[in-house]
Amino acid sequence: MESSKRNIYSFKFKDPDLKNLRNLVSQMHPVYRINFGKNYGNLLSILNQQVDHTTLITLAQFYDLPLRCFTFQDFQLAPTLEEFERLVRIPMKDKSLFEGTNESFPLEVIASALHMDEKEAKDNLETKGNTKGFSLSFLLERAHTPLKAESWDACYSAIALAIYGIVLFPNMDGFTDISWPQRLGSLRSEDLSWYSKEYINADIIFSCGDFPNLPLIGTQGCVNANPVLSLRQLGYPMEGPPEANSLEAFLLLDFGVENPSLFQRIKEAWKNINRKGKAELGKANGITKEPYFQWVKERVQIIKMPFVIRTPIPLPELKLTHVPIKEIEELKTAMAKLEKENEELQIKLQQTINEKNNMKWDLERKEAQLQAHVEKFNKEEHKRKKIKVGLEQADHCLNTLKGQLRQAQKECQDNERWWHLATKENKTIRDTLGAQIKELTNFVRQAKAGVDQERRLKKLATEASRVSPMVWEEKCREVRDVRESVSYWKNQLEDKFRAKLDGLVGFCNWVAKELPWRLRDAVEELKEDSTPPAIINFVLLCKGLLKRFNEELEELQARKPAV
Repeated sequence: MESSKRNIYSFKFKDPDLKNLRNLVSQMHPVYRINFGKNYGNLLSILNQQVDHTTLITLAQFYDLPLRCFTFQDFQLAPTLEEFERLVRIPMKDKSLFEGTNESFPLEVIASALHMDEKEAKDNLETKGNTKGFSLSFLLERAHTPLKAESWDACYSAIALAIYGIVLFPNMDGFTDISWPQRLGSLRSEDLSWYSKEYINADIIFSCGDFPNLPLIGTQGCVNANPVLSLRQLGYPMEGPPEANSLEAFLLLDFGVENPSLFQRIKEAWKNINRKGKAELGKANGITKEPYFQWVKERVQIIKMPFVIRTPIPLPELKLTHVPIKEIEELKTAMAKLEKENEELQIKLQQTINEKNNMKWDLERKEAQLQAHVEKFNKEEHKRKKIKVGLEQADHCLNTLKGQLRQAQKECQDNERWWHLATKENKTIRDTLGAQIKELTNFVRQAKAGVDQERRLKKLATEASRVSPMVWEEKCREVRDVRESVSYWKNQLEDKFRAKLDGLVGFCNWVAKELPWRLRDAVEELKEDSTPPAIINFVLLCKGLLKRFNEELEELQARKPAV
């Protein structure tokens, strides 16, 4: 006989140790935790949520793999991006959603997002399998350092990345086996509160690109999601069964290693997001019609439930009683009055709750401000103490430097005195050495000249030693002939010179005798008023020449050697 329920599956969950991460967050001041939420939403509160593995295991048994949803007896639940958006409190609207992974993600972008330099990012980026990332220990250390330095942007980014990678989208080993109870089997559509007022008339992401549904990209690959099955959760009506093409299923592992064209198509699809709202989906009234219920029940017959459904015991039928119209009117009036009072009480209660929350928030804000002022005062007091210690150390250092300066001045004076003495002594030594060097230079020059002379004589002697006796006799004969020729021409020239010299001497003697008295007669005949100046000047010139001639002649007579 065919079983009325399907098989039960075993699951393993990643169970990371978050103690150190939680301790790090607990060190943050409440004001800074609030500031963290401005950029990263509700991530810190998610960090402190206790995970009920039993509930997850039980819920997983109802997962309808082909439709990517949870199918119960007469209803379905599907995870949505809108619910995730409100869970983490990070709006998706008007923001670019993920466009897929990229193995060549620029290192400078990673470093900039985490407020670190590229070298630090490169040195700590690890690869496990086909995935690149940072270890939790590195992120904790990276967050702790700026936390102490109050560099909040760097601290926030490291904590946010740790929560995303370790809590929301884990991709690591270290699983824990758990079992589960049989629950949720008897839930029906009317047992649930279907949607929150936050979702009324909200636009939802219905499809991407040319896909009829959503091609999600996760840590292990890509899989489709069917937003059409979650319309009831978001407050929109479910008229009947969804169209078959809106449930088109696909699964892509390893990011397109075997099918790169599909992976590229998925990435391109996220650049064109299709949203639908009230205009396309109808008024947000949460009405679900019978055709949809019938379709779900047929689906249950196909996939079966994971647990035996315990049919609840029917309650006894209530007997009808007749109530007078007047009493009914009174009851209606009383009910209206009570409803009005209840509404007023609800308003007052809400006002009281709001006032309480405002007072609580105001108190927390004032406590945070007080704590901030206390911390600021403590920091300033610590700074003042450090400045005081620094000033004392500076005074001590200044006194030490003054002593060192005086010692240095004294040493400079001593060095200057020794320098003058050394300069004076150096001058004396330099003069002495200069004289010795000059003397040695002359000696070397003379020695060099002697060596050169000796070398020339040696060369001449060597050349002479190479001459034969016949050649030597010939050379000697040539020398005798030259001497005789020189002696002959010397005698000839001496005879001619002597004759000319005797004639010149005779002429000079005649001039010495005749010229004086003739010159004297000429001088006596000169008349100042009738003699031309040129003649007077000539006579005076001749007189001067005669005087010089006599002086030269007397000098020659004095130099003439005695015979």
